[in-house]
Amino acid sequence: MKLFNYKLNSLGATNKIQSLKINIFDAFIPIPGYNNAINDYAVFVTPTNLLGPFSAQKHLSLSFSPKYCFELSDKVFSKHQIVNNENELVNENSTIQDFKRVWPAFGKIGCGREAIIKIQHSFKSKKLPALQVRERQKFINGGSTDSFHQDHATLNLLMIRTINHILLYQRFLLGITENGETPYMIKVVQGTGIVIKFSIRNLNYSFSVSYNEFNDRIGLRLWAYVWTDFNNNTRRYVGTHRDIFIKGFNSIVSLSNNMISNPSGVHMKRVDSVVNNLSKWASKNTNVTKFKQYQWPTYLDSI
Repeated sequence: MKLFNYKLNSLGATNKIQSLKINIFDAFIPIPGYNNAINDYAVFVTPTNLLGPFSAQKHLSLSFSPKYCFELSDKVFSKHQIVNNENELVNENSTIQDFKRVWPAFGKIGCGREAIIKIQHSFKSKKLPALQVRERQKFINGGSTDSFHQDHATLNLLMIRTINHILLYQRFLLGITENGETPYMIKVVQGTGIVIKFSIRNLNYSFSVSYNEFNDRIGLRLWAYVWTDFNNNTRRYVGTHRDIFIKGFNSIVSLSNNMISNPSGVHMKRVDSVVNNLSKWASKNTNVTKFKQYQWPTYLDSI
């Protein structure tokens, strides 16, 4: 079982296996909560190596078309704990079905297979962790980014600020009691953004956010999806998005710092209002027969 990672930048890798120190990591935060997010480092990988840059962008729900595909060393299974996006362990003997499908996010359908390498690393440590990788392929036509994208850590904090609202509204709008257990997952994807996902009554729900910077304002785009998968290579889904444009800030850093330092301020209230609006939208879209239908290509399940 080989594992691959698709990225926008080269990381300095060659076509030979080498140890690369990577100073930005993704995070995967399973239940019971997100308060320990800073301790949960991870790298997202896929067992599929047949993806071109645009197929990877679409089926891995990326906000960029990757320029590089990296292959990880076979030793990764013995050196690290690897789980799927339902937090179930996978190993070199796992089947393709053990690698669960990518959630829809950022205007992309997902449907590819993914797993998460959990990285044991202290946030206080100055020594960066390393992974054994090699450059598998460079895509000549890759390297573009969406108009709304996410490549700054402070936006992750901004979206995490809204998680309580999402969970509160899912309980209220979808009839979940305070004592009822509602499993949910959160993933922070390097160069893409943060995605929150939960499942209720055989339907899956995901929320994601990205941004764009203009001369005198910041644009935030938030997506909501409701979907379910079938055995005939089909995902039925419905999605929508909302945009927020906030003047007076020339960078996502200044906007995020303002919202985090002033969570009751007018800008944070605008974000909360949109999240609440998307939650209400999601709660009303439960009729699968009216969903769009996407049949994913069979090569997504090839290894």
